[in-house]
Amino acid sequence: MKLGRVKYPDVEYPDELDIYPDGFKDYVVFVEEKRDGSQMCIWFDGERNRISSRNQDDAVFMDKVKTLPEVGMWILLIHSFEDPSRYVIFGEYIPKGYGPTKIEGYNQRDTFVAFDIYDRELGGFLWPDALVDIGVRIGVPIVKILHIFDCEDGVIEQCERIVKTLNDREGVVLKIYHPQKSVMSYVAKMKNPSLIEREMRRRERGKASKEVFDISLPTIPDDKIYRAVNNCFHVEFGGDVDAFKEKGKAMPLVVEYVKLECREHGFSMPKGNKTYQIYVQFLKDRGVVM
Repeated sequence: MKLGRVKYPDVEYPDELDIYPDGFKDYVVFVEEKRDGSQMCIWFDGERNRISSRNQDDAVFMDKVKTLPEVGMWILLIHSFEDPSRYVIFGEYIPKGYGPTKIEGYNQRDTFVAFDIYDRELGGFLWPDALVDIGVRIGVPIVKILHIFDCEDGVIEQCERIVKTLNDREGVVLKIYHPQKSVMSYVAKMKNPSLIEREMRRRERGKASKEVFDISLPTIPDDKIYRAVNNCFHVEFGGDVDAFKEKGKAMPLVVEYVKLECREHGFSMPKGNKTYQIYVQFLKDRGVVM
């Protein structure tokens, strides 16, 4: 039977999870670096090997990616199991040169950095230990685990301190596991606020080059603009609705976050005043009428 692609879950902010703020103490939380690349996955559909991106069944960069030695090793690994289609390997394609946000600096070569393993039989993502064990055994790049909280208090506050120490990473990902379950329960993110701060400082100094987006790319959909607005709301304004409704302060930052979303996921910028319309809708959803 030919199998379909597994979609990675939407990654929320911690305060959007139903265990916020006190429920984290009941879980094991792995804090991992968030790499600056394009999400993709490697899998076998029952007939052939597949390399898929977040938005497409077959990634446009597949011809380049499939030649990477680490991708070949992952394909060999999944075919070493009795059912080669059972596991789906998720990771970031880090291009040679600069990534979408440029925060990591110049990359010397194209790389695939694995960050999760999905088990079709269990219906979820395995604990990070499995990825670490395989990464060490076959010698392939995997994301770094920065900290592990084992059913502790104060997880969010400590994660906020961790993300502020990162100079060359997009942020962190929190992978949250119940001690008695075999697959991931929640996943959340914290963005590095220095990403936008750097660009805004460059613009203030007049050193930021005019950004040109490829018009042949698909226009960013409304839900991705909404996500960019949500990112800005949490990272720049700490979830403070009263501060965020001051459009003179909010909109310049919102636009930067939409640009970041476009760069990260291969979209062109929205037409007209679409960004402002969605900003207004975002506030309306929180009881604010502009």
